[in-house]
Amino acid sequence: MKDLPPRLRNLLTILATDPEPQGVGQVADKLRVSRRTVFRELAKAGTVLEPYGLEVGSRPGKGVRLEGPTQARDKLLDDLDTLEESNPADKRERQDRLVLAVLANPGQKLATYADRLKVSAPTISHDLSEVEPRLAERGLQVLRRAGTGLAIHGDETAIRRLVITLLFRARENGATLPYPHPDILLDILDLNDELDPLLGWMTPHSRDALNAYLAVMVQRVMDGHTLGPGDATTENRAAAEGVAALMEEAFNISLSAAERTWLGIELDGCRPAGAGPKRNETDTPLVALAAEMIDRFDPARAAVLKLDELLVDGLVTHLRTALVRIRNHIELRDPMRDDIENTYPDVMNRSRRACSVLKRYGDTVGEDEISLFAAHFGASLLRLGEKGLRQRTVRVGIICVHGIGSSYLLASRVRREFGSRLLAEVSWHHDRENWRNYDLLVSATPLPEADRPVVVVSPMLDQADIERIESVLAAQTGAREPGGTGPGFVDTLATLAVLADAARGLVENFRVEAAPGDREFWELAATAGRLFGGGDEAARAIAAALQEREAVASQVVPELGVVLLHCRTGSVCQPLFGCLRPDGGAFSRPEFHNAAMAVVLLAPSSLPREVAEMMGAISSALVEHPTFLAAVRTSDGPAIRAGLEALLGEFLFQFSLQKVKG
Repeated sequence: MKDLPPRLRNLLTILATDPEPQGVGQVADKLRVSRRTVFRELAKAGTVLEPYGLEVGSRPGKGVRLEGPTQARDKLLDDLDTLEESNPADKRERQDRLVLAVLANPGQKLATYADRLKVSAPTISHDLSEVEPRLAERGLQVLRRAGTGLAIHGDETAIRRLVITLLFRARENGATLPYPHPDILLDILDLNDELDPLLGWMTPHSRDALNAYLAVMVQRVMDGHTLGPGDATTENRAAAEGVAALMEEAFNISLSAAERTWLGIELDGCRPAGAGPKRNETDTPLVALAAEMIDRFDPARAAVLKLDELLVDGLVTHLRTALVRIRNHIELRDPMRDDIENTYPDVMNRSRRACSVLKRYGDTVGEDEISLFAAHFGASLLRLGEKGLRQRTVRVGIICVHGIGSSYLLASRVRREFGSRLLAEVSWHHDRENWRNYDLLVSATPLPEADRPVVVVSPMLDQADIERIESVLAAQTGAREPGGTGPGFVDTLATLAVLADAARGLVENFRVEAAPGDREFWELAATAGRLFGGGDEAARAIAAALQEREAVASQVVPELGVVLLHCRTGSVCQPLFGCLRPDGGAFSRPEFHNAAMAVVLLAPSSLPREVAEMMGAISSALVEHPTFLAAVRTSDGPAIRAGLEALLGEFLFQFSLQKVKG
């Protein structure tokens, strides 16, 4: 037991303390690691437990526990306690503890820190020599002055970022650090009921990172180290004021205007638990940045990936907070990073390339930030691999606390494994009212408050997870709860009526129009506006909207041989689909790459989500249905109309099957 790693030591302590079975997910939450990591550590436990006559046992449906005599478990606990007190940390952890010791108690001599860390003074001196270059990268300096002892000097914001980094690293290694004082974080957790109304919108991991920042902020202010004035601005001023007031009351401290501003910036960098606000005109720069990232991610398939509205929306939502983190050096750890790296190494490598465009906003883009983007790209690639429409019989709500990208990635993996046997939709951890719309919930965390079957899985969905879902699916098929007129039945019928009306308009107003084949893009946009708009003013507005979208990301899709003229505009009151056929058989200017047809998709500025999904099915059909694409490229109007009717009919059938018959 002499060299027992901290993470395994903490795992055994958790199991030895509680004789009752504990779920692997529950143990993972206590260790702040993934379920896969728990399984890896459990595999190492046998050689440690064997001398005690103990072993790890598994109880189906209940979890894992230590099997063996009570006295043996008590002996193990005693030895683990002794080990924790006397066993020195590894070199990196010792150096981290040294840095925190100097920050907590500056001005001490080398011998004082050596005594505290149970090593010699020369070892401390050598550790400082290794630490100094890493601190210098953050703009921090170790001061060694005769008579005044050691100190770390530099910008207070950089010092706080350093402490948070050390806290995250300690957690990953299963260790605890003495600074900030652990009781501060416990007191912050005790304030959850008061903080929830202000912070309940963010992902649990953003909340965890914010709690770490709050603990460091409180400790530093208590120690007399405060932030200086600055000209930073924040979009979360009101929430920051509320949180600051709670911290002042709980810890009897006073927070300056600068502290409140930086607290607001931390909130700006937190990720929303749901899909976030809908895209609007203020997001145009972010849409352009997302398009640039897609170009870097996969130049060959970029045009096709840009047709995936879920990908673009997901990237834009993520960029809203990611740019705040990158600009302000805020670290947000992704608990799925190792799993994504191991499962999708190619996606991770291409995501690094995509994220290189973000370095103009900050010095570096961390690996955890890159893996959060990789979840969006990976989910899109899985969606593109799903050909055709699926029969959906069991409604499954997918809930992943790690964020929207991870949620869509998990949903795509579930669909890929089970195909037409289920309908998998992303739901949200806090939206409990919506859970009743599903027959089954698949979640990355336990949901004890759910009133329907829940399968707790790894975010990356391993084979054991697939087998558990399979067993529940078998019970669900043909054994639904009675009561076809569930909650929201009337609203569902109203939505179905809106969809049917939109579908009828799309078919009735569809037409193929001739267009000059030798014009520039702005002229093609003007032609679309004139032919499909309702008057001169509407024509100009449609043309302007198409040109604005083209400026953000090219609407020419060489891989498909079409130009996709797609925009939202207040100049149409209902969805519209049509085609522009170039004379001469192709658009001749080089930027059109000999495209054989321009597809026009116009949507009103305000559009119900379900109607937007129906229109998305039309653009997706260009990628997923070669017959439909061939009809479009050959200007076969009757065949296009027939394909459109089939697509819309299938969409309406699936909607009614899911929501009404369900």
